[in-house]
Amino acid sequence: MKTNNKLLSILVFSLLVSCNLAWAAPGKTSNGDNNGKPFQELYQVISENRTLIEANQGAISDLQAEVASINTEISAIQDDIDALNAQVALNTDGLSSAFARIAAAEGDIAALYSDLASLADQHDADMAALQADISAIEADINALSLQSSQLSALLAQKIAELRALIGDNALAIDGLLTDVILINAELTTINANHNTLVAQHNNLQNQVNNYGIQLSNLSAALEELKNRVNTYHDPCVELIAPVATIHGELRKDTGCFADSRHYGGDHGARYYTFTLTATKTVTIDMEGTHSGAGTLSDPYLFLHNGSRSGAVISSNDDGGVGFNSRIRRTLTAGTYTIEATSFYYSQVGTFRLTVH
Repeated sequence: MKTNNKLLSILVFSLLVSCNLAWAAPGKTSNGDNNGKPFQELYQVISENRTLIEANQGAISDLQAEVASINTEISAIQDDIDALNAQVALNTDGLSSAFARIAAAEGDIAALYSDLASLADQHDADMAALQADISAIEADINALSLQSSQLSALLAQKIAELRALIGDNALAIDGLLTDVILINAELTTINANHNTLVAQHNNLQNQVNNYGIQLSNLSAALEELKNRVNTYHDPCVELIAPVATIHGELRKDTGCFADSRHYGGDHGARYYTFTLTATKTVTIDMEGTHSGAGTLSDPYLFLHNGSRSGAVISSNDDGGVGFNSRIRRTLTAGTYTIEATSFYYSQVGTFRLTVH
């Protein structure tokens, strides 16, 4: 391009010089040689530079091809920008929808907390009433037991008196027999009442046991609810299905650090919570560079009971392929949280997590 500009400058300069030469001799307009000489010189200059122009024609064509290629790349980049803008719009809509769902969930959680508090208060009141009934029944049972003992003693006394008077007075015997019959009937009634009270006591005790089971279930539901609330508000925790594959990344600038791994410094970490409805053998794989599943060179796994703050029930460093990590464990029904981190605190990168 610079060569062409130079040739064009020479051409224009030559033309101007020729024209000046022609205009410098106005008295010789009748002389054909003088008028034709500038044009002959111009033609000579053009002829001399035509070879240079033709030699640079290939470079011009190459430049034109490069310009066309650059225009094509610009069009492709513009298409990518348009696609990214569309994706950003979709992500913005997704985030708005997610925030709306979280807000709705928080409203539901507040209502559930209120319901649980009401149930707990009602449970306490019912338990207190049942305990009072049980105490009253136990007092009645004790009173009946004492009365039964007294009547048994009186019955034994009357029988002894009856035996002493058998041979002396038939009338007295009839009176004693009547007393014995009445006392025996009263004793039978007392025993029946005692048995009824014992049955009521057992029923009340069963109700207390059932209330205890319900309270335990409510406590478990509340704990699960708390875990879900913590998951919603913890940016480092995600929900994952018991059978799923997810891709993650360990970074230091997200503020997500390992709770269980502190070798050398703060380790980047991600947390994944899942819930089982029945006992199941679960395998958890965290894969990086050694299986081509990511850029993390040495993954490290921990498994917590409940939320990320729960007790660590299992961990693994190199149980998978190469430096990949694997945990395989039989778990009962409940909620568990996976802590995905690295062996060295300086290691960051992408990984693939599979639960199956």
